[in-house]
Amino acid sequence: MELFFGSTLSSVNTMLIAGIALFIALQYHGRGRAAGWGRRLLILVAAGLLVCILAAIRDNYALSVAAATTGGETGLFTVESFQSVSASLAGLTIAAVSFSAMFIRKDKYSKAAFFMVSGIFVFKLLLVEASRIVMGG
Repeated sequence: MELFFGSTLSSVNTMLIAGIALFIALQYHGRGRAAGWGRRLLILVAAGLLVCILAAIRDNYALSVAAATTGGETGLFTVESFQSVSASLAGLTIAAVSFSAMFIRKDKYSKAAFFMVSGIFVFKLLLVEASRIVMGG
């Protein structure tokens, strides 16, 4: 419990993750609704970006970036770590899918993009949080 609620930042991040998971589940449950998928995608991407920023702060990722250029202490994950590279590639994929939805303005595509981004977000979440548990960080 200390990993997820040990500080205010960890608690806020955990609550946001739970909120996003609930949002995704509700959207999946109501997936038969025909309209508004672009707006739902925007909400998911904005909330997911906030979670990623807070997680980077929580895990002292800025220290890892500084250590990669000047040396010194690193955060929980180094810049070259599997977690860092995988999460960065997943974030790039989320950005590309979301950006494409601005130009492919069909609701069917936005719906597919929503669920692609949901899956990628869950992958990032499981990767980082499971790694934190295993590493004890």
